[in-house]
Amino acid sequence: MASGHRGTRNWALLHPFLWAAQPLLFLYARAVHEFPPARLLAPLAAAFAGTAVVWAMAYLILRRDALKSAFLTSALLVLFFSFGRAVDLAGGFFEATGIWSYLDRLMLATRIAVLQAAVLAVSGAVILAVLFRLFRKKPLSSRITPLLATTALLLLLFSLGRIFVGLISAPRSGPGLPRATAEALPSRNDLPDVYIIVVDGYARADVLRRFYGFDNARFLSDLEGLGFSVASKSSANYAWTFLSLASALNMTHLQGLAEQAGPRSRDQKTAQEMVRDNAALAFLRTQGYRAIHIASPWEGTKSNPKADETFGGRGRVPGDEFSRALADSSLLSLFNSRLTRRMAEFYLQQFQNLEAAAAEPGPKMVFVHFLLPHHPFIFDRDGRVPGSGSFLDQLFSRRTQWREADAYIDQVIFLNGRLLTMIRALLGSSGRPPVIVLFSDHGPLVPDPDPGIVKGARLANLTAAYLPGAPKGLLPEDVSLINVLPLVLNHYFGAGIDLQPSARYYSIYARPYVFERLRPDPN
Repeated sequence: MASGHRGTRNWALLHPFLWAAQPLLFLYARAVHEFPPARLLAPLAAAFAGTAVVWAMAYLILRRDALKSAFLTSALLVLFFSFGRAVDLAGGFFEATGIWSYLDRLMLATRIAVLQAAVLAVSGAVILAVLFRLFRKKPLSSRITPLLATTALLLLLFSLGRIFVGLISAPRSGPGLPRATAEALPSRNDLPDVYIIVVDGYARADVLRRFYGFDNARFLSDLEGLGFSVASKSSANYAWTFLSLASALNMTHLQGLAEQAGPRSRDQKTAQEMVRDNAALAFLRTQGYRAIHIASPWEGTKSNPKADETFGGRGRVPGDEFSRALADSSLLSLFNSRLTRRMAEFYLQQFQNLEAAAAEPGPKMVFVHFLLPHHPFIFDRDGRVPGSGSFLDQLFSRRTQWREADAYIDQVIFLNGRLLTMIRALLGSSGRPPVIVLFSDHGPLVPDPDPGIVKGARLANLTAAYLPGAPKGLLPEDVSLINVLPLVLNHYFGAGIDLQPSARYYSIYARPYVFERLRPDPN
């Protein structure tokens, strides 16, 4: 080591590893409510191993100068882990300044490639400038290394603090709701199969028309032609998937969960467990039903140990939201086209798995959660996979991608075609007409300056049901999602489940349990 550097020897060896850990902990702080801390171990080990290799190479290239090699390593780590975020921020800047309006004729994937090229050029210029400075014989300032280490340490401690708060604020157990642990009765062949099909972020027809300029009448008419009842004024009760599904499948409001979690909690794990171990499943098991679960990429519905059988197991799911967001925020986002293709293949496999489940003996309850048409926008309207999707919003819940109206509508149109094909297959393969409940957990975050309109549109969801032999009007046009399954179970099984108030609650992602009750939907 060069003379004069001995007083900072320890800092030189430390701060690259701090900069390697900090991005991982920062992202995990956003996901602590979904994943256990053990989920960090493999990424941290890989980051530390990569840092050691890069630092060793830099040490040799820079004539065994520990301070300069550590500085270069930290600089490369910052650029590596911030690349995807820099692209995302550049996109926000382009949108705010109106530059995107000049690029409207380009496809979304092409615009992303333009942004990536611009950020790569800037990053390359920064690296060249750093190398030019480091190859000079003049030593680094004695203040730089402690400054880098202190900054990284403070950022690290901030993320660790958020993780700690997230862990201690998580409720220890769920509220006292019915669970799917009820003993199943012997199966009966005279009962209809029950399919619960969830589509994610699918807007109600009036929202699609108003904010996206798209008329969904043909799809809804095709559903009605197949015998479906369509609730044209339906509403979800909660604004986020983990809350909406926990409420809908347990047929209850979530004030008890909110009180238990506390206003500062962002915990999702308890609600996700309620999704898996839900009251609808518990009831149908008492009626002799088998439970079949179709795996999804979302943590809450990726698998279900309470089901009798799962189609498309954990090994086929391309990572989780944490892994995908980590890749999307770093230089690995350049290779997102491969991940996008894998996600596309997985989504297509979900449709095949649902049709395969239809061949299983009944009576059965089949549950599937399609993350479509929610972003990332992977399919065009013809089912092609034109480019790379962005997975970063899955953790950061920004509104940028919801504004990609053409991409969203393309994915809606693609999903419409797949749903109709799948539903026809389900109806055609069933000896006894099945019960099919199709709904979205919530709508999109629409671009509107009025917060009241944004909140209302978020809760304006798609609801439709195939209810063979049921009287017309069993599914009210203004049905609240919390009451869809009670109406179905009461009619077909005499379940005697009380209907819940049609209250709608909005909350922000950072404070999901601080519920704001909205006025009745005027539409």
